[in-house]
Amino acid sequence: ASPPQKWSTIKRRMQRTYPLFAPEPGSTASFVGGMQTLVDGLVERLGQLDNVEVTFGAEVDSPHALAEAKGVPVSSVVWCAPLGRPPEHFTHLDVYAVGYTNADTANVAAGYGTLIPDPTSPISGILHESDVHASPRAPAGHRLFRLMAPHARKATEASIKATLKKVLCEAEPVLFEKIGERRIPCYPSGYMASLDVSQPAFTRAGWFYSGVSVTHVVAEAERIVARF
Repeated sequence: ASPPQKWSTIKRRMQRTYPLFAPEPGSTASFVGGMQTLVDGLVERLGQLDNVEVTFGAEVDSPHALAEAKGVPVSSVVWCAPLGRPPEHFTHLDVYAVGYTNADTANVAAGYGTLIPDPTSPISGILHESDVHASPRAPAGHRLFRLMAPHARKATEASIKATLKKVLCEAEPVLFEKIGERRIPCYPSGYMASLDVSQPAFTRAGWFYSGVSVTHVVAEAERIVARF
């Protein structure tokens, strides 16, 4: 097998793939077709490789069980799924897409979004979807927001719409649609410190491990701040 490529070589190859300009260091980007563009690209590329096998719907309890089933050392496993987290360590919530006209949301400042820790509120967070992504996420003259409504708060569409009038915009939305359900991992105080003392024989990666807030949110927040 060929030796691994140096990071400097990879960066030079990346630079040649930009059709118009190369982004500045520290900047972020998004896909015109959303993250599904990346997923489809990876599936297509992996499907062309003879030494790659993609398995869906597999039930694997641990990296050690996976290594044993595949006949490889556990040190070769890269684990990007939850591990050792009971159900109470996840927030089960509904996700809604809500759209307004620019005129109706003129008083809503551009930004990343809002967290609502009040347990009596049916909404726990509002993401300014069309503000934080460089590629269009809403038709011209409109803004798109994504709402998170935890099941523990017993939210209904009526209570969510009533809360929106108080915390976001008094106008009626031009779009209001539930787009899915998610289970989001929680990161209690001291979680990152606990990772420092954990040195497993396998490699761990992904949002289930280090958390979206450690990387993605910080980078996006810096880009949003630059707009003001």
